[in-house]
Amino acid sequence: MKIDYGNHTASSVGSHVTIAPSLETLMRELHHRMPRISYVVQNIAQLEVYGVVVFHDYERVGTITIEHHHVEGVKFDSYTIKSDRIQTKRKAKGSSSKNIKQTKHFKNAVKIAMDVFKRTEPSAIAAKIVTEIGGDIQNMVNNAGSQASVFVRGHHETILSYLTGASPMSAELTEAMKTDGQAKYDNYRIAKAVQHSFTSNYGVCIRTEKDGTITVVDMNDMNVRMETTSTYDLPTNFQEKFAILKIMEYKQPIEHVGVKFEESPDLYFLVGGETITTC
Repeated sequence: MKIDYGNHTASSVGSHVTIAPSLETLMRELHHRMPRISYVVQNIAQLEVYGVVVFHDYERVGTITIEHHHVEGVKFDSYTIKSDRIQTKRKAKGSSSKNIKQTKHFKNAVKIAMDVFKRTEPSAIAAKIVTEIGGDIQNMVNNAGSQASVFVRGHHETILSYLTGASPMSAELTEAMKTDGQAKYDNYRIAKAVQHSFTSNYGVCIRTEKDGTITVVDMNDMNVRMETTSTYDLPTNFQEKFAILKIMEYKQPIEHVGVKFEESPDLYFLVGGETITTC
């Protein structure tokens, strides 16, 4: 059973930390039934772990916490299981969330956890990645367009006079284009080109997971093409583009290559075709 203490380092929690027995029993039972589940410690009190985050492979699927009770001389523990897949009509007792189920029975806790801690279907993972990247690309285009518009508005009269033939391009406009205007126009043009490739399904979407896994979504069938820990498993052209974007700034589109976004985990859109760069 894999347990990561996360930010709770040995120096901060000491060497005598134990997992609450009822929580450990549930964790072991779930791991026995779903071997690819792992845990990250979330809550510690009085040298006892009473809450963990649950991962199925790289996907965070929910949390488990336990609470000790002592009622009329009887001691027992209750289990609180939280997941986005839980949708209750009413908020749980003592909570502001509708994504929680609580029980004091071990078998019920196992059943609830087994139902909600399954991995998301590949098609749903693909749809989520594509939707997030599509939104990021649209925001990138809007921002680049806004910056280009600001430049045009600032030199409106000079540009209009030049375009209508009323006067040659002034030295002021020439200098402004060199120092600012051309870069803003190029950034907008490239952003639109990358967006066109995305909306044409010409390329792949990639999400880099917490554990180093690379999830690759094929835009042609909108499904997960592969999950790998090595970029060498990618086709050569996408290996090259991924390597280029790894060293680039976020939200900096490159024509014929793609763009990356900081979303924790990071998201990439790689344009299809061969790698073409211009100096």
